[in-house]
Order: sequence, then C-alpha cells, then structure tokens
Amino acid sequence: THAPTHAHTNSQTHRALSTSEEGLSSAEAAERINVYGRNELPTAKPKTLLAQIWDQLNNTLMFILIVAGCIQLGFQDWAEAIFIFLVVTLNIVIGVIQEGKA
Repeated sequence: THAPTHAHTNSQTHRALSTSEEGLSSAEAAERINVYGRNELPTAKPKTLLAQIWDQLNNTLMFILIVAGCIQLGFQDWAEAIFIFLVVTLNIVIGVIQEGKA
C-alpha cells in the first residue's frame, strides 16, 4: 500500500514532483505553467442583479409573504398589502447588499 501524501519524506516528494530541494529552474517553472497552467483558483462569474434578487425571493417565507400581500390586495386592504410588499422589498434590498459584501 502507498503511504498518504502527508507521510512522504522530502526525497519521496521531490522524486514524485520531479524537483529538488533547490526548487525548479526558471525554464522548468515556465514549462510547467505552460503544461498545467498557473496555480490559481478559478474566479466565479459574478451573479447578475436579477439572479441575486431571485435568490432572495426563492424561499418559503418570501413566497408566503407575497401570497399574503396578494390576498390583501384581493380584499382591497391597501395598507396591509403595501406594508407586506415593503417588507418583501426591504428584505430583497438588504439581502442583495449583504451578498455584495460577502
């Protein structure tokens, strides 16, 4: 069986990675960049504003509030409907701002 990577000795690691204690030469480093690419994590494509709003709306509590607001509109209870939709809007705005800061 093979030992886990963290248990390898320095010489085993150097052999496995075709390097030495002095590291890679500039030419070898450039070649490896060409073959394997840069040692960077891919950047995530930023979400559009519409996608961020959808993420805020896409949960059960928001659905219930929107349905409640629509029911209040059906009963022509304008003050209640406006208040509910203001709460929904405020939640979306705060959520999008918080996501932008994250």
